[in-house]
Amino acid sequence: MDRGRHNGALPRSTPPNRHQHAPVPLRLQAGESSGHRLKTACSNCRQQKIKCRTNDDLVTPCERCARMSLTCAYEPRHVRGRRQRDKEALARAPKRMLVAKLTGDDNLRTSIAARSALSALPAPSPLAAGDSIHSRSSRSQKSSGITFTDTPIAHPSVAIIRSDQEPRLTSSGTDVMPPPPHPPHLHPQYTYQSSAQTLARSVDGLQLDADVIDNLFSKYFRCYHPFLPLIDSSLRPNDIYAQSSFLFWSILAVASRRWPKDPGLMPALRSRALTHAMTSIFSPTTGTSTITAILLLLSWSFPETQTYDEMPYVFSSALLHAAMRIGMNNPEATQDYSRIKLSLSEAECKRRFQLYAHCLVLYQRSSCCMGNSFGQIMTPFSQNSQQYMAALPLPLRFQMDVSDILVRASMAVAKNGLVISSQVQCSSFDSLLQNYLAELALCESRQSAKLSALELLYLKISELMLHAFQFFKTPADKHLESWRPAFDSACALVHQFNDLVKSMQIDLYGTFYVYHGVLLAACVILRCLKTPFAESIGDYYSTAQALLFSSINIQRNISVVEGDKPAKSSWGLQNLWRSNSAFRHSDGSWNLDLRVRSRFSSSVLYDTMWWVREEFTGQSGAYAKKSVPPPLSTPAFDSNEPGAFLTLSGTDVFAPDLFGDMAFTQDWVLNDWEVNTTGLEQS
Repeated sequence: MDRGRHNGALPRSTPPNRHQHAPVPLRLQAGESSGHRLKTACSNCRQQKIKCRTNDDLVTPCERCARMSLTCAYEPRHVRGRRQRDKEALARAPKRMLVAKLTGDDNLRTSIAARSALSALPAPSPLAAGDSIHSRSSRSQKSSGITFTDTPIAHPSVAIIRSDQEPRLTSSGTDVMPPPPHPPHLHPQYTYQSSAQTLARSVDGLQLDADVIDNLFSKYFRCYHPFLPLIDSSLRPNDIYAQSSFLFWSILAVASRRWPKDPGLMPALRSRALTHAMTSIFSPTTGTSTITAILLLLSWSFPETQTYDEMPYVFSSALLHAAMRIGMNNPEATQDYSRIKLSLSEAECKRRFQLYAHCLVLYQRSSCCMGNSFGQIMTPFSQNSQQYMAALPLPLRFQMDVSDILVRASMAVAKNGLVISSQVQCSSFDSLLQNYLAELALCESRQSAKLSALELLYLKISELMLHAFQFFKTPADKHLESWRPAFDSACALVHQFNDLVKSMQIDLYGTFYVYHGVLLAACVILRCLKTPFAESIGDYYSTAQALLFSSINIQRNISVVEGDKPAKSSWGLQNLWRSNSAFRHSDGSWNLDLRVRSRFSSSVLYDTMWWVREEFTGQSGAYAKKSVPPPLSTPAFDSNEPGAFLTLSGTDVFAPDLFGDMAFTQDWVLNDWEVNTTGLEQS
């Protein structure tokens, strides 16, 4: 007889002699099929690879289980569970999945789900059910503090991408708008229906029903989207959530700013949105959806609290560098910033450059509002930058041009000193400002027929910021006539703002930049009406006074919650208007020179607020002994070179004496006000 055939006929239930125990326990004979090797150890001992000292009956547990009070069970088909390293990998999977959801990185989410699905096979025994991926995932998500509810998936294997699908990595720059027919993290057999009914969602214990989500999305696209059109308005909430849950919640956070049905919704979303923003912007997988979400949160910043300040200035710088980190400023060289092979289309490159342009404009505007230095002027670095600039939407391209002019003008003025005293300095300074004002006028004339009222308002704000530098001339009482351009520009800005209030409710839904513009205009008008300059405007005084009261009321309308910055500024301006000691020395003489001189064009605003603080908040004497420092050197202006910057012969103008008030500029001047902003009446 053939030996192989003879061996195949031997009963497989008979183990080799070295594995046999004599006698074979009864429990191993009962119910054991002939196709499996007899197992003489209980499941607990087999799991730990420990010798099991068994008994011959079916009831008495082994010695180890009896000593440790464990349930002793003998399973013929027991399969050892996962090793420790597999358990640790599965424990880290929920956290990595959280990062993938926050950043919209579908490729990372897919890889984690695929590994989890593969490691879940074969399934563990009932005794090891506590170590399953589902129970472990739920415990990890609860401990992480941030949880999401996603579209339910029937089986983990649906997260595996088919071999004929090429994964798209959003962290390296794939466009998130519009969505693909089947998102990479969904299995083809589960249809992705963009027109499906909106699903209820929850984030970190906050549950929102479908009708609330629909109403908030409708309000966002109706009220906020016209000011910053970053998202395709045809997308439904399910579409946006499938691409990026962070972007989804950012839209809801912006729309909840004035949600009368639930006033507590915005505070509830604030802490969650800020946590997600911090997690996402510093994630190595930051993508275009993350950039878009943070742009929304910065443009409509949350009101400040005692422990939280507004974040546009600090966060806009981080956002700009995050965009540059993934090559959005140089789209055709995105491969140089990625760790994987990319294949970006022309439309995707244009989309990335457009987002970078928004980041750049946001950073420049926030710097202007804070009155801080812009540092290096960050122009888009790209071999085809002109091509991408031409492809930008006209409103965005116009805003970039206007913002760039304002930045260059501010840098030129700062380079030549912020103390202008001599006649030569005043003449050179006026010529410098006229050059940049002419650039603004040229920019307007080229596109005036195509500009909307909102773009023209941005132009008026930039003009006012340039004219506000006239207040740096000292002594101010000898240069009151130079205040007239700033006064006229401020009045025109308030006029145009009132028109936009009627047409698009800009006072309720405008970005932080328009709030700063109308506040600066109010400070300029107030300073002009409360000083001897008012004698030069004649009959226009009553009109200017009405515009001042209108700007104060605008601040109240902009206010979202009681005690925020617009409410504080409204309270301060109204009280300063009633004051008899504003812009005066203690002896009653006029004090017209700016005391805050380091905040560029916003110095007028911050100086006005310091007058409020000294008189109404018990902080008098902050500038009592401070005098305007003399210029460090005499600027020499080369008038033969049009548009040339003023040059200094000698020491750099950025000296400690010139910026002695910088200690007061670290925080917003209104943060420590404890005032009651209710019941204000127009005087």
